[in-house]
Amino acid sequence: MRSVSILLAAGLGMVGTAAAASCQLVGKVTSDGLNLPDASISVTRQDREIARTRTDGAGEYALSYAEFPRGVRAVTVEVSADAHVADRRILFRQGQQACLGPRRHEVALGRSGEGDDFAPSTLGLTIFVSPYSLYGVGGEDVQERFNADLPQIVYHRIQAYKSLLDARTESLDFSVELTPEVLTPAQGEQIRRLGHQLNALGIVAGDGELVSAENAEPRIALKSVFRTIPTYRDVTLLMQEIEDELPAGRASPSRIGSRLQDYWGKQAVLSYAVRKLALDGGVHNIQELQELSSLLIQVRATMAQDDPLLESLQSLLTIIQLELGS
Repeated sequence: MRSVSILLAAGLGMVGTAAAASCQLVGKVTSDGLNLPDASISVTRQDREIARTRTDGAGEYALSYAEFPRGVRAVTVEVSADAHVADRRILFRQGQQACLGPRRHEVALGRSGEGDDFAPSTLGLTIFVSPYSLYGVGGEDVQERFNADLPQIVYHRIQAYKSLLDARTESLDFSVELTPEVLTPAQGEQIRRLGHQLNALGIVAGDGELVSAENAEPRIALKSVFRTIPTYRDVTLLMQEIEDELPAGRASPSRIGSRLQDYWGKQAVLSYAVRKLALDGGVHNIQELQELSSLLIQVRATMAQDDPLLESLQSLLTIIQLELGS
């Protein structure tokens, strides 16, 4: 697959006096390993464009933008070029700094026309599942049916988890679809790239082994990786590994879905919280934050002390409580 690599390095740049101080964003855009001239870079804050420039003949650029006003924590950076799919990222300030903290982003994009028959998620609440490979005797016979049912299986597990929560879940309008690409858990960069192209809430990849036992129903031992695509500040919620064991015989997706672990639902809800916090430039009203806090507290009540997602959840709650107290 042809690709575009975009390297963004955001740093603090103070120009002139304090009254006229500005921040600087510098970077380089390449395509298929070659410098890409005349690519467009724009910076938007709270739905208002505050800076724009284009790359030079070497694929490099530098632009300045105004310091962050009080209470504003993020900007959206969009890089686009003819015949390529635009890349949009939300970048955050660090602490009380006036500009974005020093950062480096590496982004690979497919050219326009690749995967055009597969529409991105409109609401950003879609979890995309890559088709699984099933190994073991008879695995190929089960694989096609299993992959056809897999989105519904995951969807029913997430819906079942939502029913455990007392908080309002109307906004958790998740959907699950198969990806246009076959991915493995080892392909972290491809997973991240595809997730951004599809505006995905998460990307799931994995495989399984068909296991037979004497006088017992054949089963599928699954190993999956759930990667959250939205990011917010320094909250780490990326590659959650999930192991499940499912019956290999024919059954409805809802019945099979009941065998999956609750990690699917927990990861989906936490991914939603990260996306919600990242929206609107990181600016939220008190009611939104209170509702999100209530939701996360309900999720915490379903977790054991050794739950691998507990630390990420606590980080999100701390951020929300700090914002509510400010």
